[in-house]
Amino acid sequence: MKRTKLTPMQVLVGIVILTLVLAGWKSLTPAPKSYSFVTVDHPVDMWQDGKDKWAYYSMGPGETKDLAAKVRAELGPEGFVEDPSAKPWYEFDKGNVSVVVCNHHEFGVNRTWGGSKLMKPKPSTTGPSPGPWPCILVKNGPGTDTSISWFQVKKVLHGW
Repeated sequence: MKRTKLTPMQVLVGIVILTLVLAGWKSLTPAPKSYSFVTVDHPVDMWQDGKDKWAYYSMGPGETKDLAAKVRAELGPEGFVEDPSAKPWYEFDKGNVSVVVCNHHEFGVNRTWGGSKLMKPKPSTTGPSPGPWPCILVKNGPGTDTSISWFQVKKVLHGW
């Protein structure tokens, strides 16, 4: 019985096909679940800030105070403490886990080669702010266990 030797091109094609099959299969797995008050099926964005991972969920039109009341009701019994100095955000902290409820236009992410930082932008002087569109930012909590790189791949594949 004669063995056929694979050419480098055949090996490369095999690796590419295997990678595409694995990426396709993995892209079909749903995003990790976050808290019950996060009613959307995936984050809009994720970023790394040092050892911390953040996930950003856009919750659609509504009032931040109403969403904050739901978050407060769920997280309060779990030992989270609300930080009143975070206004206009509603920020709930427990150890290195944070949940922030704010309007879409009330936060930004400063991305640099050295990492990314969550920030509160200065109020706009160019006109009225957009209508209420609450979002939830989760730091190191449920829904942040996906690698940032893999999240970016899924974002491209799914068109999020």
